[in-house]
Formats: sequence, structure tokens, C-alpha cells
Amino acid sequence: MRKILLVLSEWGYWGEELIGPLEVFDEKGYESIFCTPTGKRPHALPPSMSAGFVDPPLGRVGMTLAEAQKAGRRVLVGKRPMSRVGRAVEKGETQGFIKIMVDADTREILGAAILGVGGDEVVHTILQTMYARQPYTTLKHAMHIHPTVAELVPTVLGDLRPAA
Repeated sequence: MRKILLVLSEWGYWGEELIGPLEVFDEKGYESIFCTPTGKRPHALPPSMSAGFVDPPLGRVGMTLAEAQKAGRRVLVGKRPMSRVGRAVEKGETQGFIKIMVDADTREILGAAILGVGGDEVVHTILQTMYARQPYTTLKHAMHIHPTVAELVPTVLGDLRPAA
């Protein structure tokens, strides 16, 4: 059998990105071998993002609390109801919440769910911090434009508590 070497990013990859090319390689009789530029084994990333097209909007990224706990992570959680988010109150759309999970040991953002006005947009601020592999404190100390839903993300990160 012929072999093909696939060099993937050190940062990880999404399995869904490889489905098309792998099907073609399989059809042509290639055995696929994966590595990174440094020769390490590549790792799959959790799904990049899920925007739920519901009303109010839902933006989700990374792990859920249950997934993080099952993986043995010590989780810190920050949560804020949309009724305490100025932009949501101003628009009269106070259903929902902002919830962010952080690894207590690595300070890595593990996941988030934002259900409410702008949730499908605001989740990108969290996603970008995760992509950059920055600690949650990078986002916690960020200044956002007022009045927005995103301006409350640092507040939520400043209110982290151990998960129950």
C-alpha cells in the first residue's frame, strides 16, 4: 500500500476538515499517516463553535461543564444572567445567560455558552482567546466597547467560582 504523510498544525486540527481529503486518499489506495512539523502526534480539537439559530441566540464553544469534569479538569465557572447585562436590558431581551468554564490549574478557557441577545456574536471573543491559547486573564483584563454584551465577558471571568 502506498503511504501519504499529512503534516498538521502543532496547534491541533478539526476532524471535519480532513473528511474530504481522507476519502480521496482512501479511494486512491493510500494509507494516511499524521504528524506535526516537529514530529509529534497531532491532537484533535473540540468542535470549534456551535451557533444555535434560536431566539434568543445561542453561541457555544469548547467543552460543556460535564465534559470538562469527566475529563478530570478542576473547573471554575462564571455565570451571569442576561437580566444583569446592560445591553440586553436596553434592548428588552433579558432571557438567557453568559456561562464560561476555565481550567483552575492551567487558566485555559475550556468552554462557554452564551444564550441571549448577541450570544452567537459575543462567543467569538472567547473563541479567539482559545485559538490563541491565552489564559483567561487575557480576556478578563480586556476593555470592550460600551454598551455591548461583550463588555460583560471580563466581569463574568472576574467572578469565577469552583464548579459544583
